[in-house]
Amino acid sequence: QKLNRAIEELKYDDRVLVHLYYFEERTLAEIATILDATRDALKMRLARARQRMRKVLEEEEVDPRT
Repeated sequence: QKLNRAIEELKYDDRVLVHLYYFEERTLAEIATILDATRDALKMRLARARQRMRKVLEEEEVDPRT
């Protein structure tokens, strides 16, 4: 549930990227073709998306109400 909430906090394009990479286990090369983006751009977006998700997950750990 916490991971799903963290993913929901992402922008739509980043949610799609995370879904394709982690849940459909697509390669960055495949995703680059699907999303019409460069592999390097996707690597950067994926890294930033992971940072944002990590921040959300850490904030939830600190907030006892969740």
